[in-house]
Amino acid sequence: MALFVDNLAVGIVRMVRRESRRKRALAWKIADGQVTRFTTSYGTRTLPLLDYTYTVSGQTEEGSATGMPIQDERINQIGDALDELSALRIRYDPSDPSRSRLLNEDNPGLPFEVDLLG
Repeated sequence: MALFVDNLAVGIVRMVRRESRRKRALAWKIADGQVTRFTTSYGTRTLPLLDYTYTVSGQTEEGSATGMPIQDERINQIGDALDELSALRIRYDPSDPSRSRLLNEDNPGLPFEVDLLG
């Protein structure tokens, strides 16, 4: 029972952190970006990993996003959907444009849920 309560508490803390980071990023400015690489991380769970670039005031910045776990059989579907995206909308911190977040609500064509803890 104690393990269940511990896991529940950890899950709640992660959910609160994700929502806090999402809300903070909603106040940031938006730049258009491009996918530069898509790959996955294998382990006990398969995670989508996405690298992107975006430009702020003539300076090219780089960022990355990690997705929530996916099923292995979805990898090719996700890759195909990303190939069809013409652009990403990237949220960046105006006080430090190298800090960025990719949000699902800005990118409805994104084929996986972004994990904002990364």
